[in-house]
Amino acid sequence: MDAGEDAAGGWVVGPRALWVLGLAALVPAGLVVACVPLLWREDWFARHVGAWGPSFALSWVGGLVYASWRRRRAVPRRPAATSRGDGAGGDPAARADPGTWPAQAQARARRRAVRAGLRWLAPFLVPVLLVPLVLVGERAAGRDAWVLRTQPVRSVPVVSLDPPRSFLGEPSVTVGVDGRSATLALGFPGDREVQVDDLVEVVVDPADAGRVLATTSHDTWPYTWWGSVVTWLLIGGVWVAISLWGRPRRAAVRAAWTARRHRPGRVLLVGDRWSVVEVDGQEWTFGGQTPSGDRVVVLGEPHVGAWVLLDDGRTRLPDAPLAAHRPEADDGWDGDGWDDEFPADEDDAR
Repeated sequence: MDAGEDAAGGWVVGPRALWVLGLAALVPAGLVVACVPLLWREDWFARHVGAWGPSFALSWVGGLVYASWRRRRAVPRRPAATSRGDGAGGDPAARADPGTWPAQAQARARRRAVRAGLRWLAPFLVPVLLVPLVLVGERAAGRDAWVLRTQPVRSVPVVSLDPPRSFLGEPSVTVGVDGRSATLALGFPGDREVQVDDLVEVVVDPADAGRVLATTSHDTWPYTWWGSVVTWLLIGGVWVAISLWGRPRRAAVRAAWTARRHRPGRVLLVGDRWSVVEVDGQEWTFGGQTPSGDRVVVLGEPHVGAWVLLDDGRTRLPDAPLAAHRPEADDGWDGDGWDDEFPADEDDAR
C-alpha cells in the first residue's frame, strides 16, 4: 500500500474531521435555503434552489474529495516509469516520437503562454464586460419602474400561453390590448398559474406601444434594493475568485514564451507541487506542476534561480525558480531514510 492511502487501499484519504466538518457545514446552508422561501414566499427563489441546490452540494463534496487527494499527493513518491520504446501506456510523452518531442514541447509551451496571458487578463475583463451589463440592466429596470408608476392600469384578458422552455424559465403570456395581441415583456408572480381568458392588470410603455408590463412585474426580490446588493456581491465574488484562482507566475509565463533551449531530464521524486529532476547528472528541485512520468523535456537553461519548464506531453509551469536539490530538505520525510519506503533493490523489496 502506497504511503498516503487508507487501510482499504482507497485513493481518498485524510482525517475524518475533514469530512465530518465539511459535511456538517452543509446543514446550516440547507437551513438558510429552507427559511428564505418561508420568509419571502419567493417562487422564483424556490425554483432556482431546486435546480442549483444539488449541484452546489455535489460541488461541495467534490471539494472535500479534492482536499483529500491533495493530502495524498503531499507524500513524496517516485513517479511511474514512462515507456519510450514502444509508445505504450497512457502518458502522452510515451506516445510522442522522441525525435520530434522537443519541438512539440516548445510549441505546447507557446500555446500555454498564450492561455496564461489570457488568464492574467481575466480579472480586468470582468469589470469591463459584466459591470456595463449590470448598469444597463439597472437602467432598463429603472425605466420600467417609471412606466409602472406613472401609466394607467388596464385589465386585459390572456389570449394565449406558451409554457416555459426549462424548469427555471418563465411562461410567455400574450394578452389582448386595444384590439391587438402583445406578449408581456417581463414575467410576474403567479404567471405559471394563469389561464387563457384570465384578466391581468398591465401598463403600456408610452414610448413603445408593443412593450406591455404586468403591474406586479417588479414585485420580486431581484428588483428590490437588497436584490441589487446581492447582484453586486455576486459580481464582486466572481471577480475575486478569478483574480486569486490559478494564475501562474508572470516569470513562468515569460519562460514559457521565451524558452529556446531544451534537454532531456529524468524525474526522481514527486511531491505536492514539487519534483526532483536529474539533468545531465545534476539533481534540481523544480517547484511547480508535477509531471506524470519519469521522462521529461526541460525547457530552459538549468541553473540556480532559473525559471524552467517541464514537458511530459503537457507543459508544466513552475511556481518558483529552480534550486539545487538537497535531499535533507525534502518535505514529508521522517528522517528514517529511503529504504523504509523505496527499497534499494529487489532483494530488499522481498
